[in-house]
Amino acid sequence: MTTPAELLAVALAARETLLAEARVAGRRQGWHANWWEGRKEGERHCGLENQGATCYLNSLLQALFTAREVRAAVYAFEYDAAKHGPSQDCVPLQLQRLFARMQCSSARVLSTTELTASFGWSAADSFRQHDIQELCRVLFDALAKFGVPLGRLFEGKTARVRVCRTCGHRWGRSEPWHDVCLDVESCDSLDAALRQLVAWETLEGDNAVLCDACGVKRRVSLVSHSSAVLTHLLTYLYLYQYLLVSIYRPIYLPVCLGLRVNP
Repeated sequence: MTTPAELLAVALAARETLLAEARVAGRRQGWHANWWEGRKEGERHCGLENQGATCYLNSLLQALFTAREVRAAVYAFEYDAAKHGPSQDCVPLQLQRLFARMQCSSARVLSTTELTASFGWSAADSFRQHDIQELCRVLFDALAKFGVPLGRLFEGKTARVRVCRTCGHRWGRSEPWHDVCLDVESCDSLDAALRQLVAWETLEGDNAVLCDACGVKRRVSLVSHSSAVLTHLLTYLYLYQYLLVSIYRPIYLPVCLGLRVNP
């Protein structure tokens, strides 16, 4: 006679066999391992599966997804096979589908293989680290080719101004920007890093600029910005020619960031 313990052992073994088969089937579709598990109550967002070394890509996608303006621009794309080519190669369509699943799916983790396949990536590319700032610009360029100008949401203008301390003469130039790189070596918050970026700097000594023998001050001003600002925190330092050091400490990110347009 079979005991309850033996029946339980058989049932558990059968369950593990079914789960193993489900994992294999899901892997063929590019899904995460436990694809049948839904998010727990209270978990508002789902994760993205690391394909090998795509954690930087997942961070970028999660950050873009949280911006309402970005989601609206991606969702506004209308796919036309005759115009945009095969669906599997259409970057905005695959990004649109991924965002839709991130917003509506109850899964805890989603795969990004369909999106990276539209990039033209091979399996080897998924194990190769890329610079996240460069990847962001490449992604925006790829979307723009399909008529999704996502980069315009982050466009702004930087003014580099020099002012003579004696005669008051001002001169400089303005440059467009799509992201802001912030040095956080001596800053503990995003606010402090932005204030440091636009602080006045006195040009003297080897950095002096000729202006009728007067001293000169220089500053960088964000003279205009868009509704969304993309910032990159420089958390690596080059101390020597070949020595790269990481900054391992928390950087405070405020819930509300006040940006004032400078004259």
